[in-house]
Amino acid sequence: MTRVLTALAMSTFLSVLATTSSAQDDQGQMVRGMGALGCDVLVDTLQGDQASEAATRLMAWLSGYVSHANRATTGTFDVVPYTTMEEFATVVARLCASNPQAQVEAATGAALRMLTPLAVDGPSDAVELESGDNRLIMRTSVLQAIQQRLIARDLLPDSSADGIFGAQTAEALAAFQEQAGLQVTGMPDAWTVFVLTAMDGQP
Repeated sequence: MTRVLTALAMSTFLSVLATTSSAQDDQGQMVRGMGALGCDVLVDTLQGDQASEAATRLMAWLSGYVSHANRATTGTFDVVPYTTMEEFATVVARLCASNPQAQVEAATGAALRMLTPLAVDGPSDAVELESGDNRLIMRTSVLQAIQQRLIARDLLPDSSADGIFGAQTAEALAAFQEQAGLQVTGMPDAWTVFVLTAMDGQP
């Protein structure tokens, strides 16, 4: 019975993709693939039995979207600050959850616009960051940009944007997460980085 239900769920998901393989956006332009889905459909699917398949398809679509944006954006090496598409997919999914009436492509475009200040202009070494059981890979240049934002919020001392993840940076991130109502981990996870950047200039 479980296999039958799984097969039905998969066929439903695939039929949704098939029927929404293209749609117009708010400007009357064509949007294709997963970008044509409504955010409500994406979020429901990501929370359902086929979550893994949906996440894989979302990351594949985002990979193409971001690759095109990289080619189309002069002087930019990577329009997203993340080292994995899974991190960017997390941001898009959370934006969709907050805006269920939006199109997935619109949420993706909004995420990229908000992350523009952290776009990477050239190759940068990546380092592994660790705090307790949490680990992630981050470009040094992105970590420096995050530290600069923490300095602007008086959470780190001046001249401490060195691209090194130590206890001081972890404590500053934890303080920001607490202020912003985020899960307090002391790590620059994908959503923390997005919120920190989106709140530039805000107290």
